[in-house]
Amino acid sequence: MVELMECSICCKPKKENLILLGKNICSECEERIVQSNAGDLSYSVFLEKIKDILRTAGSKEPSIW
Repeated sequence: MVELMECSICCKPKKENLILLGKNICSECEERIVQSNAGDLSYSVFLEKIKDILRTAGSKEPSIW
């Protein structure tokens, strides 16, 4: 049985596809992200969702000290 995981972009239960810092991104959303242009409204939405993934993963800018 295939385990369904919630897509971090569309929030629908989907088969595991692309994992970004432990978060699932389904193949449909991955394709929409790749095909979006910087001027598209959807691009801004995708960008914010990806920023949320980075924030919740606790990512920080690397320290040089």
